[in-house]
Formats: sequence, C-alpha cells, structure tokens
Amino acid sequence: MPQHQVSQIYSEKELREIFREELRNGLNIYFGNLPKDTSDFIGTKDAQKILGISSPTMTKYVRMGFLKRYRIGHTYRYKRDEVIKCLQSMPSVKHSRNN
Repeated sequence: MPQHQVSQIYSEKELREIFREELRNGLNIYFGNLPKDTSDFIGTKDAQKILGISSPTMTKYVRMGFLKRYRIGHTYRYKRDEVIKCLQSMPSVKHSRNN
C-alpha cells in the first residue's frame, strides 16, 4: 500500500477558508465575478419599495446610470446603501394634472 506524504497540516478553520476560496473561484468561472459579501444586497422588489417606483422605472434608472445592479447567479441585486443614496439624490417630482 503506497504511503502519502502530507507536506502541511491545516486546521479546520484553514481548510474551511481554502474550500470557501476554491468554491468561490469555481463559481466565479461559472457565473462571473461574485462580490465577497452579499449581505448588504437586496432584491429588485425591495429596491422598488424603498424607491417607491415601478419595474419599468427601475429599469430606466439602471439604464440612465442612477442605479447600479449586480448579477448574482441568475438574479439581479442592488446594494442597499446605493439604493438609499439614489433615493436621497433624486429630486422629488410631483405629478399633477392640468384641468
């Protein structure tokens, strides 16, 4: 039976970090670059609620560069702080009808 020689011994924490990094690298190859931390990201519906806008307006904001969206896997996400910044920077527009 052949003997395997281990050149370095890793702790459980180190192995978890190595595995996490290798998994991230594999996912980056498959899905594109993933952000390190996704905890501050929110979904499209939540971003629309914060901004008080519809889906077509959300798409318009992204196209006009007011808001940046991030593709994570098969969905789009928005950074919560960027959504709040967008809300604060957008002028308040009140629509009225002329009778």
